[in-house]
Amino acid sequence: MSILDERKKYRQDKIMKRIIKIVITLTFVVGVLLLFINPIFEHIISPMISHHVNKEVAHIPNDKMKKNNEKLDKLLGNRPRDDTEKGDYLRNNLTNKVLKKGSASSSSTANYTHEQITKALNDGSIPLKDDQGIVYDYSNVRPIKASDMRKAHLNKNYLRGRIVIPNVKLNLPILEGVSDQNLWVGAGTMKPNQKMGQGNYALAGHYVEAPNLLFSPLHRVQVGDYIFTCDGSHVYQYKTTERKILNKHAGQVVENSQGNNIITLITCQDLQARQRLMIRGELVHSMKISNAPEDIKNYFS
Repeated sequence: MSILDERKKYRQDKIMKRIIKIVITLTFVVGVLLLFINPIFEHIISPMISHHVNKEVAHIPNDKMKKNNEKLDKLLGNRPRDDTEKGDYLRNNLTNKVLKKGSASSSSTANYTHEQITKALNDGSIPLKDDQGIVYDYSNVRPIKASDMRKAHLNKNYLRGRIVIPNVKLNLPILEGVSDQNLWVGAGTMKPNQKMGQGNYALAGHYVEAPNLLFSPLHRVQVGDYIFTCDGSHVYQYKTTERKILNKHAGQVVENSQGNNIITLITCQDLQARQRLMIRGELVHSMKISNAPEDIKNYFS
């Protein structure tokens, strides 16, 4: 072998070694990213998104939130729901099964079409293909993934108000329905025609590893803790009376037959969504937001 051939082979070997090093380095970097992508999203990116959403909601004037509630009430018919009335349909909001008293169960969606939503609410800021509409089928809610947070945004068309639990630093928007869009950024109403301070006001939210994100703080709520909701005109103060682990099919806990002037908060007990955690509170006070004490006003500013 000539000297030129040896030099050529040496250069080729050197280039090959560099390529192998680069491939090994890239493989290591990709592996590390895949390993830490969920913690990065849950503990860094998702809290940033949540903070941005809360800031966005805080800047919405109360009168605008009130008008949005009126628009939603008009769309939903604003018919008071009494689950104890003769012949009324009882809905299991975790399985979406509908049972009429004295008859066999059947299924129903109680969902509203994209066209109805767009006509009644959509201001054009959300493309129709990205708008899931109003849905109440909690059985179709899937555990949240890190990749979901890239698509998370606040759809103001469905904004109902806010929920605050000071002792666990929970502060989230309340949105109509339990669509993925809603639950990526806040708490969703579990049945139509709900009114804060009336009946059994039922909300659902996601549980994730990040302890202060979405409904994860519910795991630290204790009996006696106060829960506040606001609809833009009034503040409703509830006191926690019960926390309970439920079977994932125990949808009856969100029905109005469970009690009056109560709030029921539902999230997963574990990341695999095998059980549910329920927090329940009783209404102790309601007031106009303009008459609320300064510390309570500050929760919603």
